[in-house]
Amino acid sequence: MTGRRFAAVLVAAAALLAVCSGQAHATTTRAWTSCKPRAILYQHAAPGYRIDADVFDGYHGTYCLSGTSSHGFRILDCAKPGTGILAGSVVAYPKIYIGQNYSSADPESELPLPATALGDLTQHVGSFGQAPGVWQSDVDDWLWPTSADLGHGSWELVIVTRQPHGHPDGSNATIAGRRWYFGPWVTHALYLMNGKVVRLSWPLIFIRAADPDLHETAIRTQAFVSYAIRARWLPGTAWLGQAAFGSEVWRGGCGLHDSMSVTGLLPVISQIGGTS
Repeated sequence: MTGRRFAAVLVAAAALLAVCSGQAHATTTRAWTSCKPRAILYQHAAPGYRIDADVFDGYHGTYCLSGTSSHGFRILDCAKPGTGILAGSVVAYPKIYIGQNYSSADPESELPLPATALGDLTQHVGSFGQAPGVWQSDVDDWLWPTSADLGHGSWELVIVTRQPHGHPDGSNATIAGRRWYFGPWVTHALYLMNGKVVRLSWPLIFIRAADPDLHETAIRTQAFVSYAIRARWLPGTAWLGQAAFGSEVWRGGCGLHDSMSVTGLLPVISQIGGTS
């Protein structure tokens, strides 16, 4: 996760996929392809899924995605290893997400929600295909101090479901009948902002399946967030603002097919009486 570079501000108008034909809230099941860095496909129907072709600033090379819906995509191009500020780091994290992203708050997503009141919120995720290189498929959820906060997230929760390289370490616990390893740390990342390199840091809670070859699984978000709160890695006052899934790529990654759908949001909203 170190070396994560996001754009400082989401460029919404320029980031629409061609399939949207200029409609910011288009809904489509037609096949689409995008080779535009950080292109966004936004589905209007709640909970407002977006696909983000998140190629990090400083990467040089073609990086294309294709798909047939807002719930998944296929990585078409193998990523080259990063150079410059991306040397040795993740160069892309194409993902499906709901919720806010920097200055883009999304009421269609029904987020943010209190970290202690996520109820049955479940991220149904899938990662299929074999790919060369170094990569991992993971849930990437971001939390903020209050429901009104925007900008860069304050806490990052990463739940790895597929990782062909690496070994489990850290403390471990059984959640929902499966063994997971936990390793919190502070991430230090370099960003390109207005032509200048800026260093940012934030707490990251890294969670990895003991057998990290889960092609398809359901992540009960509250169970993982509650564990992090009990371990004092995350404050109970935090708000979940974004829920995402995709594949982080250091190099390679072509041929992976990732998907995510979210259930359990509406009952949560009714139980807590909204988030306003």
